[in-house]
Amino acid sequence: MTVEQKFSVHLVPEQHRVRQATSEFKDFAIIWWNGLVAHDALPGTWEELKIAMRDRFIPPSYKHEWHNKLQCLEWGNMSVQEYYTEFQKCAIRCGIVEDMEDTIVHFLVV
Repeated sequence: MTVEQKFSVHLVPEQHRVRQATSEFKDFAIIWWNGLVAHDALPGTWEELKIAMRDRFIPPSYKHEWHNKLQCLEWGNMSVQEYYTEFQKCAIRCGIVEDMEDTIVHFLVV
């Protein structure tokens, strides 16, 4: 999300996003990228690059852990804003996109 925000602020066109993002790679990411270059397996778009990076660098358990955290999320001592922020963070990391009515129902149930 940070990279996409920078793309937006700097008005980076779609055709330059892969090059712009990969110019920031360090450590193992640059080694991985050079391997893709060597095998002529480069992602052509920003969306393809995001998928390739998720497949390579995010363990399968990541989404499951965030689903569990979302399932167990309780208001407890949090303010409404803190709870909503935590709820949104979990939902985004789980890949859940809700319309406002679904979100309201969640809050009514909790």
